[in-house]
Amino acid sequence: MTTKNIFYLIMILLASIFIVSCNNIRQTKIQDFPTSIEDTKEYYGKNFLEYTRINDSEVLVKFKNENDIYFNVVNFKEKKKYILPILENTVIFKSAISDHELIFEVSGGNNINSYEVFPYLVRATKKDEEYELSKEDKWSEVGESMAAKSSDKGVIRDLKIERNGLKIYFSAYEGEEAQFYAAFPDIPSTYVKFIDNNMIIELRESKISDDLDLGILKDINLIYVDSIDFKEFEDQVIISIDLSDTTKEYLLYKRIPDESGEDLPFLNIQFR
Repeated sequence: MTTKNIFYLIMILLASIFIVSCNNIRQTKIQDFPTSIEDTKEYYGKNFLEYTRINDSEVLVKFKNENDIYFNVVNFKEKKKYILPILENTVIFKSAISDHELIFEVSGGNNINSYEVFPYLVRATKKDEEYELSKEDKWSEVGESMAAKSSDKGVIRDLKIERNGLKIYFSAYEGEEAQFYAAFPDIPSTYVKFIDNNMIIELRESKISDDLDLGILKDINLIYVDSIDFKEFEDQVIISIDLSDTTKEYLLYKRIPDESGEDLPFLNIQFR
């Protein structure tokens, strides 16, 4: 056997070993894919945080990668995992509309910055081997408390009374404009609680602008609100909203200028 023939034989053997190795790797990946909750915990290892069962063949897995939180939908039957591109750290599975459409409730801070959001819904629809996400409003029952923390201070600069609620606009404290608008201008930390039909909104590290005319609140004529009162106490503002007996739900969300097209960040409160 010539040296040339030996060389070709070696190349054929190496190619065969490579093909067998690839097949073994492919089979190992399939065999190692989790098929149960216990397998799932082992699959994610020390990064695994918790899971929520969606149906007989799917679970929502919460896991960490260094300091960031992520979510996968793991399908035991298909032996696939689907990435949910949700930035917020709190995701709660609410319902399955079908095998291809899931509803989640999302809230809390996110992986990019300290910006916290009030709860909203995400509709995840499986298309072309991935989930497409769309945001939806999350209406809460009157009596249900919630909060969204913030590192920003804010001056209540303007109010807009609408048919079913109001918008509250915030600007920077005097002398702190550069810091306020530097990156992510947010509204102050906001806490919501109820005493019977009275909604109490606490805005921490905030104050009311001297230029704001609160006289517009005296003669309001809203379907779901009987009265609105603003009071400033040291470094916080308390908003007291007396709701009518017909008010059953409320919607709370905040927007930064880039998201809304508005010049100032605002808090939107709606009732129905």
